[in-house]
Amino acid sequence: MSDYARGISTGVREGAEVRPKNGAQGVEGAWVSTGISGQPHSWMAKECKTLTSRVGWDGYPRLSVCGKRMAASRATWIRVNGPIPSGMCVCHRCDNRRCVEIAHLFLGTQAENMRDRDLKGRGLSTMTESLAEDIRAMYAGGVSRSRIATIVGHRYLTVWNICANKTWVRVN
Repeated sequence: MSDYARGISTGVREGAEVRPKNGAQGVEGAWVSTGISGQPHSWMAKECKTLTSRVGWDGYPRLSVCGKRMAASRATWIRVNGPIPSGMCVCHRCDNRRCVEIAHLFLGTQAENMRDRDLKGRGLSTMTESLAEDIRAMYAGGVSRSRIATIVGHRYLTVWNICANKTWVRVN
């Protein structure tokens, strides 16, 4: 019985080959179009394989697998280890969203990923009511959301959600 039939859903057909966008070589290859830069971590045996290509709205570089776009870390995991079980996330030990070094990736549930984030001190929000008010004021004054994100040092999606009154709603 295939993994898919046993309930492991990857969104990728069995035996599919992972192909990076723009004709770059495979995950284990040279990443000709996307490029890789090394970022050493003294606490790890291998350095990050950091994709230097453009990233999606969530900060993760994307690859196409059988016509389906997904985070490069997920594509790398599928290529090297096979399907990702339903409900599991591909997590980074190195906390580098652009990293595709397989030794730095591991599977975990969303709850485990959030716990790992909090233990490493990345889950503490630096957003304040005052900053949310400033973001809305800048946006109302004609400043683009991407420019606001750069100014305040937060992700575009965070700024978008504040401007769209999806988060920090109590602040007006």
